[in-house]
Amino acid sequence: MTLEGAVISITDVAKKVTYMFNRNKQFNHVTRPLELDFAIINDLLDVIETGDLSQRISLSDLGTSPQMQELAKRVNSLIDNYESALKDTAQGLTKVISATFEELKVLRGQNDGFAQQVEQVKQITVAVNSTAKSIESVALSTSEIANSAQDAKNSSDIGVANVRSMITEIESIETSFNELRAGNAQQKEYVLQIGQITDIIRQIASQTNLLALNAAIESARAGDAGRGFAVVAQEVRKLAEQTQTAVQDISDKVSNLTEHALKTTLQVESLSDSTDTVAAKASMVIESLDKLTTSITVTEHQVENIAPVTEEQSATFEELAATIDDVATLYTSTVEYSVESTEKLREIGLLVEGMRKNALHFKVNLTPSEVISLSITDHQLWIWRIDSMISSNEFIEPNVAGDFHGCRLGKWLDAEQLLSERSELKQILPSHTEFHSLAQSAVTAKNSGQNEEAKKYLELMYKLSDHMVVMLKELQKTC
Repeated sequence: MTLEGAVISITDVAKKVTYMFNRNKQFNHVTRPLELDFAIINDLLDVIETGDLSQRISLSDLGTSPQMQELAKRVNSLIDNYESALKDTAQGLTKVISATFEELKVLRGQNDGFAQQVEQVKQITVAVNSTAKSIESVALSTSEIANSAQDAKNSSDIGVANVRSMITEIESIETSFNELRAGNAQQKEYVLQIGQITDIIRQIASQTNLLALNAAIESARAGDAGRGFAVVAQEVRKLAEQTQTAVQDISDKVSNLTEHALKTTLQVESLSDSTDTVAAKASMVIESLDKLTTSITVTEHQVENIAPVTEEQSATFEELAATIDDVATLYTSTVEYSVESTEKLREIGLLVEGMRKNALHFKVNLTPSEVISLSITDHQLWIWRIDSMISSNEFIEPNVAGDFHGCRLGKWLDAEQLLSERSELKQILPSHTEFHSLAQSAVTAKNSGQNEEAKKYLELMYKLSDHMVVMLKELQKTC
């Protein structure tokens, strides 16, 4: 039986009592004062029938009849019991709603965390796949490097062989230059000897010329007898002059030959020195090429060792990427289940809220502490409504969301302010006003199609709600 049905049952019983009273009245078994007492009880039952369980029968308003006093006490007790049961039900449902709200907050945070983790896992998957491709590329590059290293080694070996052959040729050239230098030196000696012979011939020609001159002088003294001798002397003198001319020509040519021989000697020596330098540098090139070949060989071995490792790493990363894909799929399923659980829990909360509304439809006497407990849940439900509005397009009037005087807490605070100047009340007022202002802003943003903006206001409501709960519970301790 529902509480509303129970109250109706009480009313029915009371009406039966009134009926019996009226019936007895017809037989004059009831006096006038009892009629007044029954009227008081009947009026109370009419009030209860409207859902107001806050009224009671004042025993002082009744007559002195013990039966009527007992009846009034029992009616009051019955109303007390039902009011208590109604309040206990409302408070119990309130606790269920609050617990559901806290659980929804946890699930909401968990869903956000899961969503972030799914994104992170996706990013990790992309990074791992990229790394796997990079490692695969490295493996291919390593193989190419190994081939290039082998080619470089072969080229280096060929270069070393060519340089060694060049050095052999240079050594052969150097030997030829040495032989040429020796022959040139010998030629120089021959030229010097020719010069010496030429000097001797020049001296002989000078002496011959002198003899011819003396013979001419003597033939002139001899007159006709020496005329034939004069002719011979003349011829000898001409021969001496020709000899001197020839000797001078030979001397000039020998001088030129000597000069060219010296130049040739210098050039040969210069070429020989250059050949020595080239040979030395070629030896250095061979040494460098030998070192290069050794380095290439070492690199080749290292690359050969790296290649299988990179291939193994590539395979491992591919397996890791597949595993992470599975984890991402599992996370996605978990998020979907969690979101589904959140929606079901929200539906349960709304059903419980419906039951709570039915229970609170009746007017009961609430203590300040009970009002505060109900108010905490009321504002948690406002967050639910805003959240549902954003996710399921529920329509809410902005003015209703922003009315901080119309809610249970607002009415109670307004009434308390008229009776008390307590500082705790003044501390709650700004936060309560801001809460409804945020709710109104969220509704306005949603109605304007600005979902992301509405979500920002909702987040602020969550944070402010936690702050308000702390303040209200502190206020509850003083009530």
